[in-house]
Amino acid sequence: MDQFGVVASSYVAVHGLLYSGHFDEAEYLMSSVFAMGRPGFVVDTLYDAMLRLSGLRHVATLPASPLSIGSQARTAVPDIGPLPGIGKGAYMLIASSNSNPAGFDRRAAKLIKRQLRSGYVLEAALTALLCTCLSPGRPTLDLLKRIVGENRIAVHDQLVAIATAVVEGDHQLLALLVEHYQPDLDAYQVGMLLQGAMKRRVLEGDTDAAEAMAMAGSSFARRHPATHEPLTFSTFNTTPLTERERQVASLAGYSTNVEISEKLGISARTVENHISNALRKTGATSRNSLFILVRNSMPTN
Repeated sequence: MDQFGVVASSYVAVHGLLYSGHFDEAEYLMSSVFAMGRPGFVVDTLYDAMLRLSGLRHVATLPASPLSIGSQARTAVPDIGPLPGIGKGAYMLIASSNSNPAGFDRRAAKLIKRQLRSGYVLEAALTALLCTCLSPGRPTLDLLKRIVGENRIAVHDQLVAIATAVVEGDHQLLALLVEHYQPDLDAYQVGMLLQGAMKRRVLEGDTDAAEAMAMAGSSFARRHPATHEPLTFSTFNTTPLTERERQVASLAGYSTNVEISEKLGISARTVENHISNALRKTGATSRNSLFILVRNSMPTN
């Protein structure tokens, strides 16, 4: 059996599964490939790229773990291969601290432009799409528009329109686009985009915009329920909230500290400490932003 063909085909299939949100299926396929062992120097770069790609789910959805497959990949591998930048470049971008949306925009734009200069248009398009959905900002959206426009790619038209309304803060247009969205291959990515937009607005301290993004995301999820939760930065720092901090934060948007203390049976000073800790851990700038962030990250029943 041609091992290069098996690994190469599997890598493309895994990338497609992750792109569509089918994480369990992607991990099953990757485990089958890894069971083959190191295929040899001919596909060494491709194999390392698959290792790095496998860590994206852990990096984007969980606190940093030294046991993830992606973290065990060789760090000395250059950012080259069948999909340059999608492996090590995107991994390093997402794994770094992303509490500063403007900083994320700069790093993402730099990566995408490097891919374009190298002639890797497909990789640049996928990176621009991923970064726009994780934390929608004008630099990555403009690059995404440029790539799809120059290459006459129409498959992402609805997503680009929704992302434009998000970035420009046109909440009325966003509500209309969400209401009239026709399900296509980007349905999962749109949910991911709206969740990322809500968290970005929380970090920027724009409570009204965060609330609008949360409403749009909830409306979209009701109309187009996804099999998997949207891929997103679950926390902007690596320290997760404790259960008590989540309880307090979930009440912070509509209750005073005294009211929360009476409801939970703790002192008002303890409530204040929990809110301060939750603000520090999430990067939220106000208790209302914290409330929106925690409310929309809690599982629905």
